[in-house]
Amino acid sequence: MNKEHLESNQIATLLHTVFDEQIINYGAYNLVLATGSAIYQNPDVAQHQSADQELFLVGYREMPREMVIIPIQTPEITSGGAPTSIDNTTIASMSTVDATQLKISLTNGSVFDLSFIPVHTFKSDHGQGQLDQSFDLDDFFNFINNSHLLEEVA
Repeated sequence: MNKEHLESNQIATLLHTVFDEQIINYGAYNLVLATGSAIYQNPDVAQHQSADQELFLVGYREMPREMVIIPIQTPEITSGGAPTSIDNTTIASMSTVDATQLKISLTNGSVFDLSFIPVHTFKSDHGQGQLDQSFDLDDFFNFINNSHLLEEVA
């Protein structure tokens, strides 16, 4: 693994590259990085996913209001499976536990249990550093809280 120090903006650029490779018109999306897990109950969906998903890019945008979740693999920083699009036609439920965790269930049986931290320690083949996404997480959770799809969990 490369020991080169990466600045937060360099890490963000690496992550945007993975997103850009899979989603056309990436410029309309803001990105945040999450750790967590995914369950794909539909075999047609599961066949396009790697088995060891623990790191996810979450792209979100206002118009049209939607999210896209892309699993990524480290240390090489590549896709870990097919993107999952989330909008008002695909979501079954969404809930938060404080401003750091999000659980999303989709109509196709997929479930994402995601955790977000403001400063993410990042290690890759390209180098290592810290991704500061404090501002981005505030924006993301404002987006989530205004989505009208959220079911608050105690």
